[in-house]
Amino acid sequence: MIWSKHGLAGSAMALILLGWGMPCPAGEKPAQQEAPKESAETVQPNTHRRAALEARLVLKVIRVDKVRDVLLDEVKRLGGFPLLIENSQLILKVPPSGLTPLLKVAADQGWALNKSFQRQDLDLEITKLERRIASKQKMLDKLRAFFDDSDVAATLRIEREMVSQVQQLESLKGQLKLLLDRVRWARITIVFNFQRRDRIVDAHSPFEWVNTANLNQFLTEY
Repeated sequence: MIWSKHGLAGSAMALILLGWGMPCPAGEKPAQQEAPKESAETVQPNTHRRAALEARLVLKVIRVDKVRDVLLDEVKRLGGFPLLIENSQLILKVPPSGLTPLLKVAADQGWALNKSFQRQDLDLEITKLERRIASKQKMLDKLRAFFDDSDVAATLRIEREMVSQVQQLESLKGQLKLLLDRVRWARITIVFNFQRRDRIVDAHSPFEWVNTANLNQFLTEY
């Protein structure tokens, strides 16, 4: 095989550019190209799951009114709001980060007789609804595109189908809103356990000091 001067020089230059045929300095090994590694973002799964948090606390207290005021002030401070206010119980909503602090404040107001906690994973259900909503929206966009090229009969059929799709879409959006609200707010039910003290209207005792004592004031202060 005969090589021309220019052909040989061009081949040598190509080999040099590719890193071939060049001797390595003494004591050094030729550099090896490493295969690109996957980033952590592509390897590690998404650990953020959308979940609903609920807690229930049975609390034995002496003064329900005072405990209720303390808890309502704490809920407001945490950025939440009351859902139900009764003498026997409170139903409160706070951001998920405020669930533990609120339970601690509540437990400090009396004796915790019973405590329960529930975490419901809603991520899969929410994802399915989001996909169904996107699919319905695409269907509506396609139906709207048929209006210009359709006759009267076809237009009526398209309108009926669009009405049906809109109704389904609004229903799905309502379900999604409810689930997202459960994720956004943690729900706490606090049941008060207390003994009601009835006032003494009239009583007579054979002991004179009892008759002169103000028992109603004594029971109220106690």
